[in-house]
Amino acid sequence: WSIKLSSKIMPSTQPPLPYTEQAFSCLAAYRDDAHLAAWRDTGLSAMALEELTLLWQGAVASYEEICKKLAYRGHPCHIYSLMLQELRHLGFVDGPDHDLRLTSAGRMYRSNIEELTDRYFFAPWRALGKSEQQELYDLLQRLHTAIAEAVIRQS
Repeated sequence: WSIKLSSKIMPSTQPPLPYTEQAFSCLAAYRDDAHLAAWRDTGLSAMALEELTLLWQGAVASYEEICKKLAYRGHPCHIYSLMLQELRHLGFVDGPDHDLRLTSAGRMYRSNIEELTDRYFFAPWRALGKSEQQELYDLLQRLHTAIAEAVIRQS
């Protein structure tokens, strides 16, 4: 879904920079699709997964922090309390609202989704031989260096 949507707005190959930027957006959309495929069949709601992810990343440690971090979503804060109940019921989160802790089951569950996302995302690159993988790596390193140098020159 994401890659199809992102591909619809591909600009012309000339000039190359807008095309290249959109190609990277398409790659990010492909990653999103891989993540959706890894998560969708688990039965966990999207909002609960987002809370679990924030805890897994160490970005939040309390219900109040979750509400603040996700305020941009526009949902009333009590919705996040319901998601915490879902995560607690599944044994993924423990502790009081002011000191939330990811359980080992929660950490494993979220890590498994990330590992499956990576497996889906990187599957096409398995078709490349070692020398082709190395060439792709070298080209991406050159691109990274060139972009970094251009940013430094602009500042």
